[in-house]
Amino acid sequence: KDELTETIKRHSTASTGYINFGINLYELSQRAKDIYLTAKNKDMLDEQRALIRLVFAKLTLNEGKLSWEYSKAFKILSEAVDQTNCSKVENLEGFEKGTFEHAKKPNDSTKKDDLLLDRPIWLPR
Repeated sequence: KDELTETIKRHSTASTGYINFGINLYELSQRAKDIYLTAKNKDMLDEQRALIRLVFAKLTLNEGKLSWEYSKAFKILSEAVDQTNCSKVENLEGFEKGTFEHAKKPNDSTKKDDLLLDRPIWLPR
C-alpha cells in the first residue's frame, strides 16, 4: 500500500512539473523577443545565446538567407499555433459583407405580454 501511495505521489509531482513546464514554455514564447532585446541592450550575450539554443535546434545562414529548425518543444508549439490560426473556410471573399439578420421583420401583431399564456389552462373567473 505504501509503495502504491508513493508511486501515485511521484506521478502527481511529475504531472504538476510537466504542466508548469508547459506554462513556462508558453510564457517564454510570448515574451522571447522582449527578453532577447532586453539582453541585447544590457550586453548579456550568454543569455541571448541560451535563449537562441532553447528556441532553435538548428540555424543555417546560406547566401545571406537564414533558415531555422525549432527545438522539439517550440516545434510542437509552432504547429499548434499554425493549426489554431489556420482557416478551414476556403473562400472568405465577401464573408464579412454578408448580412446575418432576417430579411423580413416578424409579425408583432400577435405578441402578448411575456407572462400571459397564449391559451391558458384555467379559465378566467
